[in-house]
Amino acid sequence: MDDALPEVFALQMLDDSMDDYYERGDWVFFKKLQPDETPEAGRRVLVVDRDGGGYIRTYTRKGGRNWEAVATNKNYLPLDSVADGLRALAVAHGSWRD
Repeated sequence: MDDALPEVFALQMLDDSMDDYYERGDWVFFKKLQPDETPEAGRRVLVVDRDGGGYIRTYTRKGGRNWEAVATNKNYLPLDSVADGLRALAVAHGSWRD
């Protein structure tokens, strides 16, 4: 999936998982991560799990190479980089609300 991503792109927020930042229907603008690049802790990122599901979440370090993708809405459980087979694909750089 990440090879097909353009360097800069937008995705529409389809749920309320990040309701502190984005509302359902907002467009979120991303910049693709380079293969050797790791997001800074606290940044909003696009991640994909081992089944191909994509999520917009906050990147949070757990220790070592392990990290979590955390929603701001507490109704959504954190995703674990190891247990869920996550890859961070891009970092959010803005949004637009109609």
